[in-house]
Amino acid sequence: MLILEAIGIVGCAFAGAIDAVRARLDLFGAVMVAIVTALGGGTLRDVLLGVFPPVPLVTPWYFVVCAATALLVCAFRSKLARLRLPMEAADAVALALFTVTGATKAMQHGTPYYTAAVIGLVNGIGGGLVRDSILGRVPAVVRGEIYAIPAFGGALLLALSDLNHLPHAVMEPVTLAVIFGTRMAAVLFGWHLPTIRTKAAPAEPAEFIPEENAAERTVRLPVYPAKHAARSHPAPSRPVATPMRPSPGHHHHAWHNSPHPDAAAQSGTLWARVNGSTTSW
Repeated sequence: MLILEAIGIVGCAFAGAIDAVRARLDLFGAVMVAIVTALGGGTLRDVLLGVFPPVPLVTPWYFVVCAATALLVCAFRSKLARLRLPMEAADAVALALFTVTGATKAMQHGTPYYTAAVIGLVNGIGGGLVRDSILGRVPAVVRGEIYAIPAFGGALLLALSDLNHLPHAVMEPVTLAVIFGTRMAAVLFGWHLPTIRTKAAPAEPAEFIPEENAAERTVRLPVYPAKHAARSHPAPSRPVATPMRPSPGHHHHAWHNSPHPDAAAQSGTLWARVNGSTTSW
């Protein structure tokens, strides 16, 4: 099992480093993505099985192998970044190996066959989930890729064979071949799962900025010739200010917007502030 896990670590680190190079990460980012891709699934597996501390986190040579693989990928990035099929093959190898080792370790801990299948699936796809999250994209396992189904099917096949006391030495390579072959067939022939599609939401008017920026919302106004604008949009009339009749004995003048000049005089005493002093009318 140790040899299988080592090969799976190299394959996952290679695939993770290739994705990091394509995402234009720096050297540290490529090494980090390679490590989490290779060790993420095994760490989740041990957490689910109650193994503390998780084996990948206390095995130094795992980190050394991941870092060395990432450095090699970065050194030959110009050639490796264009090789899609080798990257898919390395990822399929890692998927098969990690799924088998995860399911086998779960059965060794006495879990039921369905739990062993789930843990094998987590061990196989966990690193890829973490990698895609770091790179800021939707994980491939939920984008229609036939990726998780071969892992779960292979882990379930291995667990059922152990339940029926079939020789593990025979069923382990059969499971590896089934997972790897199904994944590579999906890559070569373009097999995908159907995705859920919904009707597109109606687009917002092009002349408006979204509501969260309502303070900055602008409207594109039509451009009219000067004559047309004058006919279509006459200038609004302004109310004419009329003088308010003052009370007898006072010579101050005020302006009131009322259309009736006598309305202000009939309303009683009015107070206003003139030159800093209070004056009544």
